[in-house]
Amino acid sequence: MKRNFTRLLLSAVLMMCHTVMALAQLGTPLNNEIWYTTTDGQICNTSGYAHLEVGIKNNQYSNGHGTIEFDKEITSIVESMFYKCSNLTSITIPNSVKSIGESAFEDCFGLTSITIPEGVTSIGKRAFYGCSSLTSITIPEGVTSIGERAFYSCSGLTSVTIPSSVTSIGESAFWGCSSLTSVTIPSSVTSIEYDTFSGCSGLTSVTIPSSVTSIGESAFWGCSSLTSVTIPSSVTSIEYDTFSGCSGLTSVTIPSSVTSIGESAFYKCSGLTSVTIPSSVTSIVNSAFYGCSSLTSITIPEGVTSIGKSAFVGCSGLTSVTIPSSVTSIG
Repeated sequence: MKRNFTRLLLSAVLMMCHTVMALAQLGTPLNNEIWYTTTDGQICNTSGYAHLEVGIKNNQYSNGHGTIEFDKEITSIVESMFYKCSNLTSITIPNSVKSIGESAFEDCFGLTSITIPEGVTSIGKRAFYGCSSLTSITIPEGVTSIGERAFYSCSGLTSVTIPSSVTSIGESAFWGCSSLTSVTIPSSVTSIEYDTFSGCSGLTSVTIPSSVTSIGESAFWGCSSLTSVTIPSSVTSIEYDTFSGCSGLTSVTIPSSVTSIGESAFYKCSGLTSVTIPSSVTSIVNSAFYGCSSLTSITIPEGVTSIGKSAFVGCSGLTSVTIPSSVTSIG
């Protein structure tokens, strides 16, 4: 009798193991589960669970695999859910999840990969802030907004795909993503916000769609590997520090739609050899081309009335400049 019971028990255990293996092969957890792995084989647990509207039935880690089981289906990764879970290396989210909350994975320094399900429509502020080991991420079609500082200081991030469903990218969304080499901004986006790609020192190329009408302050500050950029004719202004420190930029054409260039817009773009300023611009502001040491010549169009202070300070390669009769003040 005892032997038969043991056999039945073993059979049940094997069946459970087969079920787990089958789920793993499918690669999708049940709607009341989250799968994850950690560096130390210990469970991942943070105070963020306090924001949950569902209960946790179980959180266990065995055979190199962690499972959080909830008492019902989950629809969001809530605010700060895995905040500072530094031993977390990978996570698989169920298809029932529709949003990634604010600071959901903030400071998960060891996180290398994550699968975001197709049903997700928003990525909250600081969602992946400081996830420095994250190398790539696919943002699914359906996501309409990427919050402020969502991928702030994700220094290991080499590639990102922004889908055409995204209409807004928050301030500093990719600040300090120093390993990011290229990014395509979809035509659904109408503005590039303050500091969006600031400090992306590995970024070599960027495509700005014609849907974009404004490029915010410091949007590409410190993108020292950026060699070329096309500013579409839909853009009306270039703000303060927009391309400051883009030392690899060799030439830039400012479209005739632009009426103002912000202070320090091309500050220390030391590789810039030529720039075309359209007749729509009425003033060259303070420090606009400060430190552009490779710039050899520049023509200031008729219509410009003022040249600000330090506008061409440090332009040691400048051999000629034409100042039109419309200019009434030089700073």
